[in-house]
Amino acid sequence: MTQWILKQFAPFEATWNERLFVRAVYGWFIVFQLIYFPSLSSIWGESSALIRYSAPNTWINNHVYILMYDLSLYRYAIALHVMAAFLSLFHFRGVFFFRITVWITGILLYFSGMPALNSGYLFMLLLALYTSVFTAKTNSPWLSSFSRMSLRTVVIQTYLVYVFSALYKVTSMQWLSGEALYYSLTNERFSWPFVAWFIEQIPLVLVVVLAYLLMAFQLFFPIWINWRLTRKQALWIGVSLHLFIGLFLFIWDFALAMMVPYLLFEKARRDD
Repeated sequence: MTQWILKQFAPFEATWNERLFVRAVYGWFIVFQLIYFPSLSSIWGESSALIRYSAPNTWINNHVYILMYDLSLYRYAIALHVMAAFLSLFHFRGVFFFRITVWITGILLYFSGMPALNSGYLFMLLLALYTSVFTAKTNSPWLSSFSRMSLRTVVIQTYLVYVFSALYKVTSMQWLSGEALYYSLTNERFSWPFVAWFIEQIPLVLVVVLAYLLMAFQLFFPIWINWRLTRKQALWIGVSLHLFIGLFLFIWDFALAMMVPYLLFEKARRDD
């Protein structure tokens, strides 16, 4: 145990997948904003079709309202957010300040347009917070320990997302009966017509079996991904699952967000 603790403070140098993972985190924010920027007036501003965000009358919440209803201020916030995200793609001394800026401005943008954004955005904000202390190469004992801790926190956070999602499903009669998955795949808003047609043709019992397999994969994901015999299969299944969500359910931001941590599941460094 003592040796393991001491190794956490040893000089740290990130491997290719860890560097790529951090770049993917901040690259996601850039792609997200480029996709949603054309829909600016329908998400933010006085003509927004969204439910108004309500909260106690506090200094922070008042600024959220200002950002939500004044598009001119939003443009400055999004410019700062995207600029900081771009600079965060690189590994240099002082990058922490740009990465924490991404997180702060992202929090503000998230709550000002919360009804339009799914859990993928909130998940990526957590990853941005965790990786803000990441240093690609350092001899500093504390920076080395922070870098290792940030990567481990991301992995644990990903485990928690899967496990708690599965726990919600196994306590829901809609999921246990297969209805939730059936209607998700046949809803014209969230699925391609040919996918809906195919699901309607097959027996419902197959949809139920698929729902149970999905719940089992999520619930035991920490085991599948760390067990040598199932590791490779878990990687393929997980990536395929989120590609399906992006391609056929049109939830690309969430799908890409969940695939980003998979870069850390590629064993490319010593275990420390």
